[in-house]
Order: sequence, then structure tokens, then C-alpha cells
Amino acid sequence: MRIFVFLFLTALSLQLQAFQFEHLNGVVHDSNDNFYLSSHNGVYRYDGRHFLPLSKAAGLPSGLVRDIKLQHKTLFSLYSNGDVWLTDLTSLESKKIASVEATKLALTNSSLFTLGKYDVKRIDS
Repeated sequence: MRIFVFLFLTALSLQLQAFQFEHLNGVVHDSNDNFYLSSHNGVYRYDGRHFLPLSKAAGLPSGLVRDIKLQHKTLFSLYSNGDVWLTDLTSLESKKIASVEATKLALTNSSLFTLGKYDVKRIDS
């Protein structure tokens, strides 16, 4: 999987230069071959041809996104202010589900966790 992501990012580098990404923090891939990228400007969907800012399409805030995770058709985004957002990728509806001090997200089959400096918290979505 790491090789696939590396090749994707390498092939995408020319378009990223034009798009002016800074601080690309994470990339996840869904079953429809869309890539979701977290950056200092928010979350973007890349379908192989176009970038779609989810702040406009799905109502996510713009700003520094520290981490993203994907589970089925649900995208979880952790912002630098600690807000955790859930986005339904089918309907493109988003809602804030938590506000915590954390730097990373972790997913299991049934739970979402935030990883802070000194603790791990389970988030009920």
C-alpha cells in the first residue's frame, strides 16, 4: 500500500505544484478510486482529473487538517484546533462529532480513537 501511495504522489507531483499544496498531512483512497488529501487548507477529493475542496462541497471547515481516516463511505478529519468531523461521502454531508486535544486518529472496525500527547480517547460518532 505504501508503494501505491508513493507512486500516486509521485505521478501527481506536477498537478500538486500547480495546485500549491503545502503541508500535505495524509492521503486515503476509497473503493471508487478517489483520493482524499488533508492539507493546511482542509480536505480535498481527487478523482484522477479534478480536485474538489470538501470545505465547499461537504461543508467541512477549511484550515489545517492533521489527519484523515476512511472507513467504508465515511471520512473522519482531525483539525489542528482539535475538532473531529465526520463526512458521509455518499451524501457529502458533514458534522462535527468531537472537540479534543489530539494529533492523530486511529480506526478499528467499530471505533474511532484520537491519540493525544498523553492519552487515547474513544469517539462515539
